[in-house]
Amino acid sequence: MIESSGDSVIVRRSRTRPLVFGKDTIRSVEVKDPDRLVPRWASVPLWLLMAAVIFFNLVGEELMQYPGGQAVDPDFGFQILLAAGWMVLMLEFLYRALLSLQYPGYLKVTLEPAGFLHIYTDDPERVAALLGAPR
Repeated sequence: MIESSGDSVIVRRSRTRPLVFGKDTIRSVEVKDPDRLVPRWASVPLWLLMAAVIFFNLVGEELMQYPGGQAVDPDFGFQILLAAGWMVLMLEFLYRALLSLQYPGYLKVTLEPAGFLHIYTDDPERVAALLGAPR
């Protein structure tokens, strides 16, 4: 939820403290559409398929080894950590893909000293007007 009071903007977030900054720190506000290389409906299944392929490629070889073979490969722990890291990265990409499916666009707000803010909303033009962007 975004509120404008006087010369400050308050962005209320559900799990963290609200973000408060002055309107004079806003350098630019751009309404952007999510850049999609594949159709929106295909992005989530493709991310899930890629995550499964990477996981089973890294770990599946060790899990499918026959019992009479080598007891434990010395690189098995590294492969588990690498697969867990890839899974976390893929879950983060999946979260972004699901977020872009829910919201048709986002705002890229550039702040004055340094930094930027991405605001995902179902009505980006209204929020841009609330932040003081020219129409």
